[in-house]
Parts: sequence; structure tokens; C-alpha cells
Amino acid sequence: MAEKNFKIEYDPFTLGYAETLNQYLKQGKQGMPFVQIGLEKMYEEMNLQDSWIARVCSSPEAMASAIKNMSIDYRTFQNKQTIGGLIDHFSGNLEIYSEGGTGRVKAKLEDFLGESYGNLEDKIIDANRIIEDKQRGKEVSERDISKAQSLIQKYEEISATISIARNRELKEFQNKIEFTYNQMLFNQMYPESEKQAA
Repeated sequence: MAEKNFKIEYDPFTLGYAETLNQYLKQGKQGMPFVQIGLEKMYEEMNLQDSWIARVCSSPEAMASAIKNMSIDYRTFQNKQTIGGLIDHFSGNLEIYSEGGTGRVKAKLEDFLGESYGNLEDKIIDANRIIEDKQRGKEVSERDISKAQSLIQKYEEISATISIARNRELKEFQNKIEFTYNQMLFNQMYPESEKQAA
């Protein structure tokens, strides 16, 4: 994503905002102003140089490519995090939904906090496979079925918890983009010079 020999340092969670920009990309030409504003805001948070921002934001193709790369980088980063680490990062958002929410989440998921978030999907698939084997007539104990069902429920709860916490940040980022766009549109319709003349 970065130019050769161009060192950047930023909070990797910023890359997650690419998910919001993907939604604007799907709107085609109508969504491009929002994509450009969003990318500029992301790059500012990443402390990238202004000239670099301008070059990437100069064409729809370059913006789409940048967003795709950031989405991949974010998924890779998130999947390497522990479940406990993600809960800690998003604790502020969880507390908004319920006072003491983070503590309750950690208490309930205590046995899973050290696990890699990236393993969740594989473990759900493995647990579903045990249930499917039983449905196909293979010999599977009721204990294994019960354990698989319990794991599926727990891992789906973990995934939903992270999504709830992340969605708040994505919504706040979307609000910033749309406020900036509406502010720009308003100032185009009612320039400062006309206001002063009136």
C-alpha cells in the first residue's frame, strides 16, 4: 500500500474504515465523492503526505485499489489479534451499550480471550462438520454434538460482540464523511463571498 522506502506509522484499526468506503464504492459514480472524502480522512489519520493523498485520490481506479488493499490488510491484522485484545480495544464502545459491559463480556468469554480471532471461522466450520456428520448417519456421540453446539453458540456470540463494537466506530466515521460532504455542498451553494456581500 505504501510507496517503497516510505515509512508510515498509524493505528492499524484505522484500516477498518475501508469497510465503510466499500459501501460507497458499490454506489458507483454517486458514491465517489464520499469515497474521496473518506480516503482523505483515513490518510490524514495515518499521517501520510498530502501529495501522496492527492495522487491516490485523483482517480476512481486508484481509490478502489487502495480500498481493496486496506480491506485485505485490516482483515489480516484483525485475524492476528486475540479475542481479548479486540475486546480491550473496543471496550469504550461496549461500555456505551451497558455500564460494566466489558467486564461482563470478559467474564463470560474468559476461556476464549487468549484465542486468535482469525481461528473463529475455522472452529465454527469444524463444529458444524461434527453436527453434519451426525445428520448423515455417522457415529457421533451426543456429548460431541452438545459440545459442538455449545462452541458454535459461543463463537457466534464472540463474532457478534466484535461486530457490535466495530459498527459503532464505522458509523461514526460514516457520519464524519457525510457531514464533510454536506458542509462542502452547502458552501458551494452559499459561498462565503455572497454571504459577506449580503
